[in-house]
Amino acid sequence: DDGRDINGFWMDSKAIARIKQSVKALEKYSGVEKQTAPLQSIRNVIDKGTSTPFDDVLADIIKSLGSIAGQLNKETPLVNIQENKLRVHESGQSLVNNIFAHILRNCVDHGIENRELREQSGKPLAGTIDLTFELCDSDGLVNIYVKDDGQGLNLQRLYRKGVEQAYWKNNEAVKYSAISALIFESGVSTKDTVTDISGRGVGMDAVKRFLQESGGDVQLAIVEADSDYQADSIRTHVVFETVISLPRKLFAIIDEHEDDEENVRASS
Repeated sequence: DDGRDINGFWMDSKAIARIKQSVKALEKYSGVEKQTAPLQSIRNVIDKGTSTPFDDVLADIIKSLGSIAGQLNKETPLVNIQENKLRVHESGQSLVNNIFAHILRNCVDHGIENRELREQSGKPLAGTIDLTFELCDSDGLVNIYVKDDGQGLNLQRLYRKGVEQAYWKNNEAVKYSAISALIFESGVSTKDTVTDISGRGVGMDAVKRFLQESGGDVQLAIVEADSDYQADSIRTHVVFETVISLPRKLFAIIDEHEDDEENVRASS
């Protein structure tokens, strides 16, 4: 017994590639609209068999967040994923794991507060991390928005880092967006002490470089108006989200509703 499901079938990668090429050729030369749905159903079957839901790809990383949170006197966070019909191809799973291992640990380590602070703020003890997928047809990318319900980005600390490293002068007015971009500079962190929990020795500058080398990118987006910040500003933190852009080719779009409709038509 080789462990294969007797209700399915196995196909090697070369055979799958040939079928994909054939479907593309048929789509290219077929001008008959009624042929589009059957071809899309074939593509869906192939894509579904060679891709994995995002939450399954990240299952081990998400599971590890509980242990990390415990070390930091924090509750295990709730991770919500809105995939919007997108799944990860096998070719992109290693990249996705490497990137989100850092990003999700960052949310727990830097973003979500400990039990005492959350209780003082009237928040649920367990933090929340939301991941939302968006397909951008115009630039061939998939954007993944990551946002936690923690205290936000420490503008005060980043501003001081900028002064120390001569990016701007003390008490100079600097936009929130410019301050947040400093997180991608080498040696910059929002924490006073270095730990191996989130970065594991890898900073956000390395994450950005790794993503750019893979055809993607990462940036911090301030959720509110991009105001000025100065050294004497009362405010210390600002709400933001991390926007991770990955090549479209790493993802499959699976429309389960369309598959159901095709099954109904085929059985009628």
